[in-house]
Amino acid sequence: MRTFLVVLVVAGCTASVVAAAPGAQQIALKSGAVIVGAVSMDGADLVIDVDGASLRVPLNDVALVTPADEQGSGQVDRLLLKALESRQQYGGGREIGVIAEAFRLAPDDPRVAYWYALSLAEAGYGKGADDVFAPRREAIAEVYPGMADRLAQLIEAKKKIEALPPKLGKRLDQIERAADASTYFEDGDLQAAYFQLVDQHDQPVPRDAFRISCNGNNEKTETFADGYVLFTFVRRSSYDDQPCRVEMQKEGYADAQFEFRGARGGARDAGKFVAKSYGDSDRSEAQALVVDESGKPLAGASVSVSTNRGNAATDPQTANDQGVVTFALFPGDYSFRASLPGYNTAYQSLAVRHAGDAAQPVKLVMYPQLLGTARVEWRMQPAGYPGPRMPEGDGEAELTAPPNVQASRGPYGPGLPWLRFQQQADELQLEVVQQMQYPGAPPNFVGRYRAAEADEESPKPAEQFEAIDLSDVDALKDQLDLVPVDPRRGGASTVLPAQEGAIYVGRVVSRDMQTGRPAVYDFKVIVSDVDQSTE
Repeated sequence: MRTFLVVLVVAGCTASVVAAAPGAQQIALKSGAVIVGAVSMDGADLVIDVDGASLRVPLNDVALVTPADEQGSGQVDRLLLKALESRQQYGGGREIGVIAEAFRLAPDDPRVAYWYALSLAEAGYGKGADDVFAPRREAIAEVYPGMADRLAQLIEAKKKIEALPPKLGKRLDQIERAADASTYFEDGDLQAAYFQLVDQHDQPVPRDAFRISCNGNNEKTETFADGYVLFTFVRRSSYDDQPCRVEMQKEGYADAQFEFRGARGGARDAGKFVAKSYGDSDRSEAQALVVDESGKPLAGASVSVSTNRGNAATDPQTANDQGVVTFALFPGDYSFRASLPGYNTAYQSLAVRHAGDAAQPVKLVMYPQLLGTARVEWRMQPAGYPGPRMPEGDGEAELTAPPNVQASRGPYGPGLPWLRFQQQADELQLEVVQQMQYPGAPPNFVGRYRAAEADEESPKPAEQFEAIDLSDVDALKDQLDLVPVDPRRGGASTVLPAQEGAIYVGRVVSRDMQTGRPAVYDFKVIVSDVDQSTE
């Protein structure tokens, strides 16, 4: 009677049932299964007679055929050779079944133990690999000097991954294989890192409570169980010294920032980050008093509070008859904003430092909203940029306060990013917003035009404005009271009093809004009307 032998391999554990008739042959499959029976060929298949039943096995699935009674070192050597041949031909993974059978036959052979442990570790079975490797480490080190320590490191890394959430472990394996398969990307190399983000109670931090900033492309954030986060991105090696940052951004968590770096060829374990979460007992009472310029309370004003991250800290509230609103806030830095029809919006900052302590009241002074209208005309020319030259162009627009984007004629399209109204307390101002200098661009300047006093014989300001020729603004400097640059603003902008009838002439470097390329604007602007809101 012929029976059969089947060897099952599951995560490095081997189980077998053996019985063989004299003269039978043993067929080892690449999957690790072993069948004993009489063998014949039929085309590309092996036909195995097992106790009168025929089993057909594709020849491509067969690793080795030997006499069934051969259990010595020759059989082990052939199995080991076949396993290594499979690794060489197909890469790691397919040989694990064959090497498992070799290990069953010769568990004390350090060569077999090494390759079996390596195959298990590469397949993700760190603990199974350690069970094979640990008791045989010294013997393996004698056979393969220098390779035992590297295998031990690999096994420890795989054991660490096994302790992670299964879905994360699977993604880490995918990233490692992807990095091996494609080491070059057009815009850099694939990098990855993972970390655990929890609060002080070891509870996972939700995805909307943090953001990751990193100087990379194709950035992707994935979250997993127990607060684990995987971050992948593509970056050139020249930026490797720049860390990535995790920043807390949700109300209910203390401001915090954590740094990490990615790794090529896999994912770096960035460790565990602990963010502090707040509960209701950590809130502090904060009051805001809303008044006008004379100190009179402004009932009905709407007051909102936002964090320094720009998120709303709580719902807006309405000031009572005493102009007071009260909020319960967590420790942190806040910005209060008060609004009321007919008044300019008021802002004030507040720092809440200690949980449960009453914060100092915030005073929001509101001024009547000023209305203004200005007319601006300009000539635009390109500035110091390689490539095809942009056409020069003229344009004009009307500005209003409070700001209201108006359609303009000329190369800019809607709105003027380099000139705008703003109100500071009870003063209306014009702000000329400058950009950095570009090669070949002339220096910026702006000055108030010394207009003649309007009388019956002198032209009115509007008529004088029309007479100003922008073809050579440098020649007009003798007729201007030039405004010095405010050093506190770093030269980025110049603030001008917006008095009715005031005329300003100047030059500013900005960008053409249609192409985004640098451009120089020679301009003139007249403030035609200033009034107070009647709302």
